[in-house]
Amino acid sequence: MAGETGPPEAGTGQVFPEQYDQQLQAKLARVRELFAGQQLPEIEVFRSSPEHFRMRTEFRVWLQQDEAYYVMFEKNERNGSDDDEFPVASQLICELMVLLRKELIAHPVLRDKVFQANFHSTLSKQAMVTLVYRRPLDDVWQEAARALRSRLLKALGPEACSQLHIVGRSRKQKLCVDADHVFERMEVAGRSYEYMQRMEVAGRSCEYMQVEGAFSQPNGGVCQHMLNWAVESTKGSSGDLLELYCGNGNFTIPLAQNFKQVVATEVSKASVAAARHNIAAIAADNIFLARMSSEEFTETWKVKGTRNRLAGLDWEQLSLDTLFVDPPRAGLDPATEQMLQDFEQVVYISCNPETLAKNLRSVAHSHDIVRMAVFDQFPYTEHIEAGVVIRRKPSAAAVLADDRIKHYFESTDMVKQRAHQAAFMTYAFGGENKYAGKDMAAAHRHLIPHLTEEHFNAVVDNFVATLQELGVPQEDIDDACAVVATTKDAVLAEYQKDGKRHAPLIDRLGGADGVRTAVDIFYNKVLADNRIKHYFAGTDMKKQRAHQAAFMTYAFGGENHYTGRDMAEVHKKIIPHLTEEHFNAVVDNFVATLQELGVPQEDIDDACAVVATTKDAVLAE
Repeated sequence: MAGETGPPEAGTGQVFPEQYDQQLQAKLARVRELFAGQQLPEIEVFRSSPEHFRMRTEFRVWLQQDEAYYVMFEKNERNGSDDDEFPVASQLICELMVLLRKELIAHPVLRDKVFQANFHSTLSKQAMVTLVYRRPLDDVWQEAARALRSRLLKALGPEACSQLHIVGRSRKQKLCVDADHVFERMEVAGRSYEYMQRMEVAGRSCEYMQVEGAFSQPNGGVCQHMLNWAVESTKGSSGDLLELYCGNGNFTIPLAQNFKQVVATEVSKASVAAARHNIAAIAADNIFLARMSSEEFTETWKVKGTRNRLAGLDWEQLSLDTLFVDPPRAGLDPATEQMLQDFEQVVYISCNPETLAKNLRSVAHSHDIVRMAVFDQFPYTEHIEAGVVIRRKPSAAAVLADDRIKHYFESTDMVKQRAHQAAFMTYAFGGENKYAGKDMAAAHRHLIPHLTEEHFNAVVDNFVATLQELGVPQEDIDDACAVVATTKDAVLAEYQKDGKRHAPLIDRLGGADGVRTAVDIFYNKVLADNRIKHYFAGTDMKKQRAHQAAFMTYAFGGENHYTGRDMAEVHKKIIPHLTEEHFNAVVDNFVATLQELGVPQEDIDDACAVVATTKDAVLAE
């Protein structure tokens, strides 16, 4: 080791094979603790090699006079070594470390102001060394780097290293000797895949392109286990696959064999370029890759919208039943977490079991964990990766199991249907308005006259059973059912009641034009009512009337053109001054308006039932 004037002492990169099993069991116990209270299958455990398992690593380079040392940082402590021992790294990296240090000491052009050395190796015996400098790099350095590459390859021999690339970096500068990537081959499910990096997955060899500076799995052996597990877990899956955070296509490519179509997204430009190369290398024709964030894709997918980067993607031809996610340590963003419930099956690979457990709690009511595994990517640390497969509970698909109504959904895109229904109900129950589907009458028109009150009641039965299973209090179930009941006229378009035929409420009120007329009369009355008129002082009444007409048209079963805020948000600024007395004053003026327009009392009662469903949100109760 270096003396007192040398670099700090080494303390990282050590291995303790005799302690490996003990530390792995401690990690497994921690995972079980995080998932306490959840029903888990038997956890599959995939071990790492106890040494020489890490395929890439980074060191600071400590220069002192004519010497050079490797330095690592761990938990705010700096540790250096002059013996070049780093047994967690692959055998190829360990050999390169020794050779490179000698080269830096012997060649001033290579040593001058170098401060970092990054090593990247593959199972296919390729390697890449990146040297980072605090000075501009020139032709002299490039010639020295070429000579370095030749000497290193000769010293290693073709059995140890089949290809070697040297990359130089400094501020706003990157110079490559030959290339800035390696290829990895993996065997997956009986097939060979070559990734601009290389692996064996389920018997199939995969060759992957791994680009300098871009993310790749650090433990090649364990990565191979992960790929095989994911492919085996999705065998026999129906529909199409959506993958978020796809990186260089590490999982995308082998998983594509199990699905008709794969849609994959990734935000990193370098990773997308590598993924495109890897996909083209195997001539895969069922993978659609888009460079965009998971948040952007989620937002667009929910409304089946369009973006330039999704050009050519036909939403109508997709049946995205399975979701695959491999997010960063922070876990899923809120929008993607909410998205989990839209899929029949989710495969989630996590580098942080803590955020995995948190994300899965949000769908514990709708999905079961049917398969679970841990992958020891980082032996001798507290970190471990986990994989789970969750599938929708049978009870969460109650409608699809109900003989009275399941036939109505036989050719329905259920992912799209669930998304529309969730958006509609969120708004109907007082939340934000993100519903972009048809109005209720238009959505169900193709089922008339076959759809009857009996079918509507079957839907309500399943809705009530769902809330009961979730432990919702009966009082809240009653309130929710009152909201659902207001859609009945529109859903059935016409239904039998007391021996009479009833058109949808919106039609009985004169359609959208009738509602606009009613709104004008209604606000004339409101602005003359001493109980509430002061709340509208300073209000743009032209805009207010337009918003109210759009809202009421939709609430009474017409088209959805309302783009304002939800009811709670609109009225928040006047709480706690707004009381039930004020709400009743609004209803009084509404009833008086309909009476003035000659609306039958039965229709007034139906309209008031709809208005009553907004009371909690308006008063923020």
